[in-house]
Parts: sequence; C-alpha cells; structure tokens
Amino acid sequence: MKNESIELLHEMIKQAKNRAAKELGKYKNRLQELYNKQFDDWKELQDALKALEASEKYGTNEYGEIYAWVRFDEEVSEDEKEYLDTYVQEHGFSIDFKNEALMSFQGECIGIDEDGDVFDGRKCIIERREYKTDDERNELIEKYMERTGCFPGVFEISRYGDVRLVRTQK
Repeated sequence: MKNESIELLHEMIKQAKNRAAKELGKYKNRLQELYNKQFDDWKELQDALKALEASEKYGTNEYGEIYAWVRFDEEVSEDEKEYLDTYVQEHGFSIDFKNEALMSFQGECIGIDEDGDVFDGRKCIIERREYKTDDERNELIEKYMERTGCFPGVFEISRYGDVRLVRTQK
C-alpha cells in the first residue's frame, strides 16, 4: 500500500540524518585538529612515539601479526581516546588502551619457529635439516631475501608468542 505522506516523511527524516551527520563530521574534524595540537605538545606521548620507533620489544596478536611495542600508561579520558587513536594511526602506529601500549606492526616478516624451520608467511622456505648453525641459517635467509628482492624483518617466534628479532647480517 502506497502512502505519499509516509514516503515524504521517510525522505525528510533521511535528509535530516544526512545533514546532521555532515554537521557532526565538521565538529569532529575541528575537534581532531584541536586535539592534534595538544597531542603534538604532549611530551610523554612524543617520547613514547620516538621510543616505539627504536623498540626491540615484540609481540604477536591473535592473527599472528608481529608488532613492536612500548608501554604507554598515561591517563586518557574516554572523550580523548577516539581522537588519540586517530592521531596515533596518522603517525603509522596503533594504541591499545586496554594493555596500555603503543604498537608498530612490522608487516610481512620471516619467522623462525621453535623447531628451526623458517617461514615466509605460511610457506616454509628453509627446513631445519638444511643447516647446522644459526650462521648457516642466516646465510640461507639472506640468499632467499636477495633472490626475492624483499627484505622483511626476521623473527624467532615461540609457541607461547614470545618474539625476538634476529639479525641475519654479521
């Protein structure tokens, strides 16, 4: 059953929601600009972001992605969290408010499991039986990276999620 008055009111509500969303977006953008200025001047945040760039503390998330992290346990209000999250993302990092950490995801990596097998993603590229020492393994990894033209981070990863950076060059 078609009722033009009902359809008109639905259209008016839709347009009002669109206008309100557009106005809300303007206010949120302005608020982000103001918060960004505060975050730029927040010494503890800036120090933590610099420390994150040099961090050698690593972890994995539930998807197996490796990230560097630093502790960031500064007081942040609920109102600020959304804007701080955006600010940190615009700098190429992530923030985990629950675990009080700033994180930098490492992207594609080469992983070495506890058995000594070496993986590029989910593909085994070097089996433990192919080398006797860590130096031999590292040489094989370097040759693989040269062959593929891709030079990602290399990490040892335990079954418990402990992660350690491996330096493959002497």
